[in-house]
Order: sequence, then structure tokens, then C-alpha cells
Amino acid sequence: ENTEMLLNYGLDRVRFLYPVKVGSRVRFLTQIVSIVEKAPGRLLVKSAKTLEVEGQKDAAMVAETLGMIILSGHAGA
Repeated sequence: ENTEMLLNYGLDRVRFLYPVKVGSRVRFLTQIVSIVEKAPGRLLVKSAKTLEVEGQKDAAMVAETLGMIILSGHAGA
């Protein structure tokens, strides 16, 4: 409720391991790895992402995403 803005801050460690065929059923899993305060009111969130394909043993894609949360009153800081 105190969030003023969410920003896509980038990607780390992106790996496309297998192709995903058109019409495949997929599931995208997200796990928060860390939340670090980079400055007052600015939180850097690192998440691990995994793209699974139904009927396929291994993940099709894995990556770490970075997002910046700007809390209310800190957007211009």
C-alpha cells in the first residue's frame, strides 16, 4: 500500500535451455531470492524465474529478474 512505483530493473543469468513449441501449456514459477534497500525508500527485488513446459522434464528457461520498488514519498529522491 506504500508503493508509489514498480520498475523493471533488468535481467541476470538468463538461459534459454529448450524451445517452447506453439500451443504448449506452460507454467511460469517465481521465487523471491532477495530484497535489498539500495537507498531510503528504494528496494531492489531479485526473483528467480523458471518456465516449465507441460510434459517436459527440464525447464525451458531460467532467469533472475530485478525490480525496483519505490515507496511513497521517495520517487524524486
